[in-house]
Amino acid sequence: MKIVILFIVGVIFVGCRAGRDLQADFINVRLVKIDTIFRYPKNEILLTWQCRENVEVVSFANSDEQNYKLGSTYTVLMTR
Repeated sequence: MKIVILFIVGVIFVGCRAGRDLQADFINVRLVKIDTIFRYPKNEILLTWQCRENVEVVSFANSDEQNYKLGSTYTVLMTR
């Protein structure tokens, strides 16, 4: 009986292991657009980024978190 229980526990531990790997690259993106979104109870900033391949990526930020400048370049992690 102990062998069966140990086998079941072993299968559960192996089954819960994450089998997928995330493949991503660091790329440089440039900030091209800043919008303010009025959401209850506070304002948020919608940032639009563009990479070299003209792919646009959108992200959200708190309005009091950081100052962003148009044309600034950041390095982000983007999936392949």
